[in-house]
Amino acid sequence: RIAEVPPAQLTLVKATMGLLLLVFCAKAALMPLYLWLPEAYSRAPAAVAALFAIMTKVGLYSVLRIQMLWFGDDAGAMAGYGRDWLLWAGVATLVLGGLGALAATRLRVLISYLVIVSAATLFIAFSVGTPRVLSAGLYYLPHSSFVAAALFLIADLIRRRRGGASDRKEVVAPMPGKETPAVLFLIGAVSVAGLPPLSGFLAKAALLAGMPAQYTAPVWTAVLVSSLLVIMGLTRGGIRLFWRVPPVDPEAPKPRKARLRRVELYAACLLLAYGIGMTLAAAPLMRYTDATAAQLLQPSEYVQQLRATTPEIRQP
Repeated sequence: RIAEVPPAQLTLVKATMGLLLLVFCAKAALMPLYLWLPEAYSRAPAAVAALFAIMTKVGLYSVLRIQMLWFGDDAGAMAGYGRDWLLWAGVATLVLGGLGALAATRLRVLISYLVIVSAATLFIAFSVGTPRVLSAGLYYLPHSSFVAAALFLIADLIRRRRGGASDRKEVVAPMPGKETPAVLFLIGAVSVAGLPPLSGFLAKAALLAGMPAQYTAPVWTAVLVSSLLVIMGLTRGGIRLFWRVPPVDPEAPKPRKARLRRVELYAACLLLAYGIGMTLAAAPLMRYTDATAAQLLQPSEYVQQLRATTPEIRQP
């Protein structure tokens, strides 16, 4: 019915829809509404931050559904409303998120900026809205959710082993029992940075390969620059956390090995395993996302099915 809005009320409808998009963009951390996220996520307990990393995508999914159902090609004067603005805001957020990851002084703040980078990538994919790019975005969505949640849990494992240094990217005495967190951090870093052969690389490659010509230069530049910044930030963090050691000081207190939280460790391993599984099952998953993208781009069928369904009120 949004296509039937009279011209006299069009401005009011646009203002209302703009406020609705603004709310979901704040939830999904789009520039300039992402300033709350790094400190909020980095201060939360590990399990809560991991859940928040997944819940951030709820705002993105809401934006996607609004764009496809309300502002699709059959929306009349409202067709494509806000799409260009979301695209360019996503490009800017992508670069700023990469800079934030590079400048972060604490590991959990770095991971929070990685959540912003992943959200910006999805804003670009959903705003472009072509079948191939939308399919790549749908494949990237669970990958980015799983790996960000895993990294928050891994950061907590590291924090508790470093004593007073916590998760600050400082060079301190060698961390006891660092082998397991180091391996998990390496897998998560490769995945979130979009390096081959894991699912992050496959998703970004599919997104860039399907990008329309008019968006190729800015989007390719933003994605590649942000990926480079993320790689640099993760590399610096890994070197300072696991590799470099300070000069020997016999009077300095040695960090004590914290008790291993097996539930947290198993959860992190399971989340990383999801990403590896997405890599191994990339072909069938991408066929599924192709079909999902095609359905999203034809909202009329979805609306007809909803109208044909008779609602039932269940007795309590």
